[in-house]
Amino acid sequence: QQQQQRIYEFQQDLDQMILYVRPPVVKACQIRCVITPTHLQVGLVGADRWFLNEDTYGTVDVDESTWSLEDDDDDDDNTITTTSKNKHNNKKNHNNHNKILCIYLTKANRGSLWDAALKGSQPMDEFSKEQVKADLMRQRMQEENPGFDFRGAEFNGSVPDAREFMGGVKYL
Repeated sequence: QQQQQRIYEFQQDLDQMILYVRPPVVKACQIRCVITPTHLQVGLVGADRWFLNEDTYGTVDVDESTWSLEDDDDDDDNTITTTSKNKHNNKKNHNNHNKILCIYLTKANRGSLWDAALKGSQPMDEFSKEQVKADLMRQRMQEENPGFDFRGAEFNGSVPDAREFMGGVKYL
């Protein structure tokens, strides 16, 4: 019998794709994380297999990307997208002392929309994709017009691409 198990959650902004992984360990020195421009590997030091080993959806700026093991404050954020995979192992390791592995993948193409964090994952549905496009566009508008508040801004029709709209996104 296969069991649906959450592997990671993610959210994105103009600059980053952030993955949240619940690790089976509590010390950062036990984690091995390899970030390349097109691939992510996450595992345990000394293990013969990777926990995550997939191509990234977009190109990553490796020099600006990082990861950290942080305290999990159990914040429920509606902008986080959940990704699950089938696992044959029914055992769950809850001995993580409320730690979360945060992987910060800096987008090589600022403002680009990634349909998922990793290519082996289910891409966002069209409704979710439009919501994220709107969030990215509001973030861009806020950056370019700091005296205004765009949090409640709505778009009529199709949301423009934040990376390309009106001359493209600026690099800070």
